[in-house]
Amino acid sequence: MHMRSQRLNRRIAYALSRPTAYLIVGLVFLAVVVAVIGRWPSWVIGASIAVGLVLFGLLILDALFDPNTEREAALSDVDPGRVRDPALREKLRKALEYVRAAQQLVKQDKSGLLDTADEELPELERAARSIYQMSLRLQEFRADRLLQRDLADLRKLSKQEGPLNPDREAQLKTLRRLDDLVSKAEQAIDSALADLGRSYAEMQAIKVTPGLCGRATDSLEQLQSSTRRLSDLAQGYDEAYGGRTVPGNS
Repeated sequence: MHMRSQRLNRRIAYALSRPTAYLIVGLVFLAVVVAVIGRWPSWVIGASIAVGLVLFGLLILDALFDPNTEREAALSDVDPGRVRDPALREKLRKALEYVRAAQQLVKQDKSGLLDTADEELPELERAARSIYQMSLRLQEFRADRLLQRDLADLRKLSKQEGPLNPDREAQLKTLRRLDDLVSKAEQAIDSALADLGRSYAEMQAIKVTPGLCGRATDSLEQLQSSTRRLSDLAQGYDEAYGGRTVPGNS
């Protein structure tokens, strides 16, 4: 139920972010301004706003009932251009390829063999979004020169001088936790990508051998597990990153 609600909200948000929505707002605003300047009857302003609301309603209805809109909205919050790291960007590209290929596979299926994809497709989309979100965090960590400098300096200091004072030890502990999360996240991204590939392969196999539906369920569970692991790591990263010692503070 929660997954369906998320998909519904995403489709509505996507519909309202399309150029058509901005065009409607612009036209209604223009009509209201012209009516005010021209001192037209107040009902003209009300009618303009009412027409705008009707058009918005039609736009949302189109998004709710058009399967193409659902596929577009599913990954509308994923912007590969924000991932500047070449290796991470390549992994994200592959993840998106699996999802779009799966979407196309379901769209072209006329036999009904892939009806179960109603549950599987959202998981593939969610996995791709998790890979994207974790990639941004990895990129952030690698690009933060202060974190990299502090981690190197404190490790060196610990080896040279032995036990650190409590403040520095707390800072090093947080930095190590971040570094450990990053290492695990890289492995989790690879696992999620492999599970995406497996899920797509199982969908292809079902078309040829319908009896393989059980294996598709296994691959879906594995994909869900990988996605949850990425989400947990992202949450742990946010907690550690947000609570790290700020240079210059005691």
